[in-house]
Amino acid sequence: MNILVFGEILWDIIEEKEHLGGAPLNFAAHTAQLGNNPSIISAIGRDRLGTQALQELSKLSIDTQFVQVLKKTPTGTVQVKLDNGQPQYEIIEKVAYDYISFQEIDTRLLSEYDVFYFGTLAQRSRESRDTLAKLFVHGSFQHIFCDLNLRKGCYSTETITSSIEQCTILKLNDEEVDVVSSLVFDNKSGDPLEFWKMVKDRFPNVEIMIVTLGKEGCQIMTKDVDLHIPAEPCQVKDTIGAGDAFSAAFVSDYLTHGDLTLAGQKANKVAAFVASSNGAIPQLPADFL
Repeated sequence: MNILVFGEILWDIIEEKEHLGGAPLNFAAHTAQLGNNPSIISAIGRDRLGTQALQELSKLSIDTQFVQVLKKTPTGTVQVKLDNGQPQYEIIEKVAYDYISFQEIDTRLLSEYDVFYFGTLAQRSRESRDTLAKLFVHGSFQHIFCDLNLRKGCYSTETITSSIEQCTILKLNDEEVDVVSSLVFDNKSGDPLEFWKMVKDRFPNVEIMIVTLGKEGCQIMTKDVDLHIPAEPCQVKDTIGAGDAFSAAFVSDYLTHGDLTLAGQKANKVAAFVASSNGAIPQLPADFL
């Protein structure tokens, strides 16, 4: 499949070491490993980290024709601290991906893509948020996958609501269910099934909702199905990128054969491998591909 990804390219700074990342980039890299053709719409600075990012994107088989290079704005960075394998983020503001310009995008190319992926972090700024809104107007994507990826201080009720309004597949984790229930529905319940009932009543465009549950696996819901799929056991090293790997595996598998159970099992398996590995984009084993 041809997959178009929108959002941040950044470098995670972990124990003073630089690791290329950002949820959209991680997602794109894993979809490439799984046999798809991803392109990313983003922005980087004309600096050392931006140059390195372009080199790494090429190695990861991610098409960069939509990556904008800004002269006066630095490439995005995040300071990451790990606490028992769980990341805590300090996300630097006013970086390149906050200024993704719609005028730099050749909209004639949008028809080449089957799937569109986005999240909320790059929507924290008006320019990138407006660019995303215009992409929905000019594109005609068969599937739109939203992985909310809520980061403290980088989302609003309006951003979450408009994101859910646009997608056909919604993915979030159990903690995000609590946040969205409160902000969007003014409801304190964190029960995924009750939350799904509210989502499908208000947002009929959402065909599938996925809630990841950490070591409990995931729950997948449609208007006809409520599936709980147990997690794949693993020894966690760090969870950075595991959710993005889950999303990539689910999209790749489900949109190939249409089986929710098999897609959920594959997604859990890939996510567990990434969580048990160092870094967000480890080389996947041959039997995953």
